[in-house]
Amino acid sequence: MTFLRYKVISVLNNNTIQVSGSDIEGIFILISKVIGFNRKKGTYIEALPKDQQIYKLWTDEETNFNLSYDSALLFQIISDFIVTLETMYKKDLSSFEEVLKDHLSFALDRKSAGIDIDSPLKHELSVIYPTEHSLAAECIRQINNSFGNILSESETGLLTIHIRAAVMDTDISREMEQAKLMDQIYEVVHKEYPNVPLSGFLLRINEYIQIIRSKSNIDLSVKAEKAQNPLAMRLETLIRETIHINSAQLSFLSDEVERLSTMNKIYEEVL
Repeated sequence: MTFLRYKVISVLNNNTIQVSGSDIEGIFILISKVIGFNRKKGTYIEALPKDQQIYKLWTDEETNFNLSYDSALLFQIISDFIVTLETMYKKDLSSFEEVLKDHLSFALDRKSAGIDIDSPLKHELSVIYPTEHSLAAECIRQINNSFGNILSESETGLLTIHIRAAVMDTDISREMEQAKLMDQIYEVVHKEYPNVPLSGFLLRINEYIQIIRSKSNIDLSVKAEKAQNPLAMRLETLIRETIHINSAQLSFLSDEVERLSTMNKIYEEVL
């Protein structure tokens, strides 16, 4: 469903508004992140916000979900959570509190409207970022206890990435990019070695890449004459499609894949 222009009928919250379309009769619900922020009744939206990937329109007849929740209770849970983070990491995270309010409010709006999204890192997230994942899971548990088990494991994954970016002072888009890359690496390696536990491998690869990205001149190369096996070469291609680093910095992949190959032979003998 596409309109050239929307008229704002009412603002339900920062992420949800009622609109009418320019070329079709009826009132519709539009959900998109911060679409309602500073919106005024009677103003116009010329097009859907192109920088937002999540939006949906419903007619009145389709709108049978409940977008109302106790925002004061949600914000109190978030404020308490920020105190926990600040105590643990010994740093001021007050600016992250506003980010978290926006993120989790939108998460509740999406789930209330039946919109779900996958975590950018589906596999082994608790191994790669154990502390952040544990904190995120506890925050989601408190929200679900208060609002009726509305948020899923996918939201725990997304919150983990947000916490990681806040406590490491990195950009959320960079952390999301890293998470998606690690998920792709898992898929490739798991297909090759389905019987081998990959937690340790993923943890080491993630740490290698984080170090390389933070210190571009670091030398992690091995002997130049050492040939890479096909899987290591595939992983190198995958990583370099996402991150601009040179082949020498990725030569550690051969050793890691060789270790996996040895483990796979052991597991095959046992099984």
